[in-house]
Amino acid sequence: MAGRLATALKTLLLVALSPLILVAAIVAALFGGTQAGSAEEVADYLRDFLDGEPGVRDWDDFTSVPCRDPGLDGIRKRAAAVPLPLDEEGAAVLRGLLADAEALAREEKAAHERNDAP
Repeated sequence: MAGRLATALKTLLLVALSPLILVAAIVAALFGGTQAGSAEEVADYLRDFLDGEPGVRDWDDFTSVPCRDPGLDGIRKRAAAVPLPLDEEGAAVLRGLLADAEALAREEKAAHERNDAP
């Protein structure tokens, strides 16, 4: 009996929230819903989170808003999949992602310097 009641309540909640989810998806589609973000900015988010500096909203913004660059978005998605509160295993994953983002940032900087050279 309790199992059926719980299932019925979950279904009712899903039905009640469906219009809100649909509206949120439409708004996100209309207003871009992506962040440009450079590799250095992604590295900054990861570094700040590992150092315990960002607010919850900063981390939520980073993990919730896709990056236009597919490589950076892959890093964002893997970071978002790390369970919180952060344990040592999760911190190790984020440190690896930080290294990836820093490597991409160095590549971006080198490409920018090549383009600016006379």
